[in-house]
Amino acid sequence: MPHIPYRTGSENFHAPYNAQVDAVCSEFSLGAAPDLYAWFIVHQDQLHDSVHPNDNGPREMNQLWAEPLNPAYP
Repeated sequence: MPHIPYRTGSENFHAPYNAQVDAVCSEFSLGAAPDLYAWFIVHQDQLHDSVHPNDNGPREMNQLWAEPLNPAYP
């Protein structure tokens, strides 16, 4: 379960939500998922309108999802 992606002005909403994502993942021993919040807060240039990814955003999101899955599919 990934962290919800960053969007401009979302700091107060996303922090508690992402903390709950961490709690659920810990409680149920869910595997690694990309931290889309951390990615997009650093790479805001990949947001089209401060919410939706631009043309590069989905490519990067796919790469972030592939990284934890690569060991399962050698």
